[in-house]
Amino acid sequence: MATSTSSCFIGALSFEERCTLAPIRFVQSGGNTDSVHLVKLAGDSPQVAENVERFKKVGLTRFPMSDRFSSRSLWDWIWSVVRVAEGDVDVDATCLPREVLGMLLFALSVRRQKLNRIQLLYVSAPPSPGGYATQNQSLKQEEQWLTKGVVTIRSILGFPGNFDSEKRRHLVALAGHEFERLLNIIVFYEPDRLSLSSERKGTSTVDGAGDYSNKVEVELRQELRQKIPLPKIEEVSFSANSITATYSSLEAMQLDSVNENVILAAMNTKLSFVGAALFALHERNMRMVYAVPERYNPLYCQGVGKLQEFDITDLIKSAKTRAMGSI
Repeated sequence: MATSTSSCFIGALSFEERCTLAPIRFVQSGGNTDSVHLVKLAGDSPQVAENVERFKKVGLTRFPMSDRFSSRSLWDWIWSVVRVAEGDVDVDATCLPREVLGMLLFALSVRRQKLNRIQLLYVSAPPSPGGYATQNQSLKQEEQWLTKGVVTIRSILGFPGNFDSEKRRHLVALAGHEFERLLNIIVFYEPDRLSLSSERKGTSTVDGAGDYSNKVEVELRQELRQKIPLPKIEEVSFSANSITATYSSLEAMQLDSVNENVILAAMNTKLSFVGAALFALHERNMRMVYAVPERYNPLYCQGVGKLQEFDITDLIKSAKTRAMGSI
């Protein structure tokens, strides 16, 4: 992990303990606390207060608030950080919502001429007991969920796609643990073609996650029959534990964004989402979409897993966005 005082570290203050591992390690390895930018998206809670205390012990005290329901608010915070970033950048994807993460990758791509190395960090969920609430058997059944409700469905800023009302709609959906949010996206867009799958077998970031994702996929196929005229459904192969493998899988699909409105809904792991977002930064006719959840489970993930590092410099540097290095 980079420790240069000129580096920029970007992450989130969350109710999950996982959010503390990478920023604290950055500072303890010699990183400048002024280089750390942690946005606060969650409301006050005992869990958030505990994480604030953990951060304070290493000198991290700045947590600007942003409204996760407002794209404008999220973009204002992201651009306030990225527009002055130079040199090396570390992005802690662990507790950044997918929408924020997609917008951040877009912002970094347009500033790529000012950047040297871009590294993505991710702290996995720990093995059971603990881990994701959906798999945590120590929780009551009514507590085994990640998010509830959908406030709105919107395209992620920076990934608007090239849409034409006369074109057929092709939705590419990467299924994870959130049935309700992905179902809402599919019903909202009512695609003519649907590429839908759970993660490739053997690529889960935590034991049992793939089985749960597969269960969600099966339930989605069943529920869609009751909701919309059933589109043509085909499979999409992707890896839950690999940014580059997911990127390559989407590339191999040869998606026709010239003759179809192609929509990406990457609702599996943050790593597969990043792979999809980086692909969309190279295929600019595609739209990435996000279902804004009404609320998060405060027991979303209990415990801390392993910290992983991924170099995404080349994929950011070769993005097809308009570079604005002078800004």
